[in-house]
Amino acid sequence: MKCPEHILKPGTTIVTNYELESTKGFLIAEKHINARRINTNGVIAFPVPGHGGDVYFVDHADGSTGVYCWSEFELAEFPTKLVPAS
Repeated sequence: MKCPEHILKPGTTIVTNYELESTKGFLIAEKHINARRINTNGVIAFPVPGHGGDVYFVDHADGSTGVYCWSEFELAEFPTKLVPAS
């Protein structure tokens, strides 16, 4: 994804990339680091404080919340209500 000109709004739908980058330098709780997933739909909850709008909390369908840099996802168009995979 091209670097956004503005901080992305909560509720923005995204899909994560097939490859994720290093989390080195992320000042975030381990549970959010461990919740990261490849090729997964999500909804931006809010930007991570202290990361200048580059890193976002993203809610997943299973109720977990992962953290992703803007370069680790693409904007997506799908319903904002996430449904867990069966």
